[in-house]
Amino acid sequence: MNENLKPCPFCGAKYSSEKFTAGTVQLMRGEKYFWAICLNCGVRTGEYLGDEAAIEAWNRRAE
Repeated sequence: MNENLKPCPFCGAKYSSEKFTAGTVQLMRGEKYFWAICLNCGVRTGEYLGDEAAIEAWNRRAE
C-alpha cells in the first residue's frame, strides 16, 4: 500500500505504516489478493486482485 490511501472513514486515522497495512494471499491458482486494513480500528476492504483496486475501494469508502 502507499500514501495514496485516504484517512480511515471510521476512526479518521491518516495513512502511516503504523496505522495501515496491506495483505496478500496466494490462492491455488497462484493469484494474489490485496486489501487494506486500518490497524487503529480494524476496518478493512474486501479482497482484490490488484493493490490499486484495493486502494480505490478504500478511498471510495473514505469519501
